[in-house]
Amino acid sequence: MKEILLIDDENDFREILAFTLENSGFAVTEADSGIKALECMRNKSFDLIITDLLMPEMSGSELIKQVNILDSSVKIIAVTGGGSISDKEDLFKDYKAKGIDAILKKPFNTQQIITQITTLLNL
Repeated sequence: MKEILLIDDENDFREILAFTLENSGFAVTEADSGIKALECMRNKSFDLIITDLLMPEMSGSELIKQVNILDSSVKIIAVTGGGSISDKEDLFKDYKAKGIDAILKKPFNTQQIITQITTLLNL
């Protein structure tokens, strides 16, 4: 079973997505902040990380830098709810160079996230 670390400070979004991923056959660990996510990574390895980009305490950008130090092989999907489509394209170009494998703009549907995960994990 593939292990996913899901990081988002919005509890409802995180819980619904975790439920969806678990029902799709993934093991999901949830964290509501970048700091908690790094603690999880120190205790367990993950195949894929899904992280919000806009969070308090530690931004998604800073989290991704730290993730790449801890485990540069982990696949990363960043999700964002802010900005326009052109902003999303600029973010993708910027973050792609920093180790993000895909970006999804909220709201996205279940099929979009499952497709991204299965593609990145070669399932």
